[in-house]
Amino acid sequence: MTRRRLFLALPTILVIAILASIIWYPSVPRPCLATFKQVRVVLSRAQVITTVGRPPGDYTTREWFNYDYANGLRYTNYEWWICDEGCLVVRFGDNDYPASAWPPSADSDRVTNVAILNIALHQSTFFERIRKWLRL
Repeated sequence: MTRRRLFLALPTILVIAILASIIWYPSVPRPCLATFKQVRVVLSRAQVITTVGRPPGDYTTREWFNYDYANGLRYTNYEWWICDEGCLVVRFGDNDYPASAWPPSADSDRVTNVAILNIALHQSTFFERIRKWLRL
């Protein structure tokens, strides 16, 4: 009788432990519009990365394009965080850098300009989704 209880108790305890670890797993904030709106001028680079939750990069789940491509050209010396909800562009350092002095020195890592841009996600067709699912 005790062996039978043991064989029933061990899988039950294992399932409970797995569910508890999934529920209470510490999560890092993902880049989203809510975290983008918290970025302010005069934050340091480390504070911006902590606020957004990840280093600069593309965190979209689908292909995207910038609505305001002309505005995108304006932000060439900026760092970009892109998610499904929008795009955060941040410039660190002094605004008066000549082109020959880019990138800025390491001691100028404060935010001097912040902008949130709209993006449009590519709506894939049924056949594109099938090809992606089949990895063709």
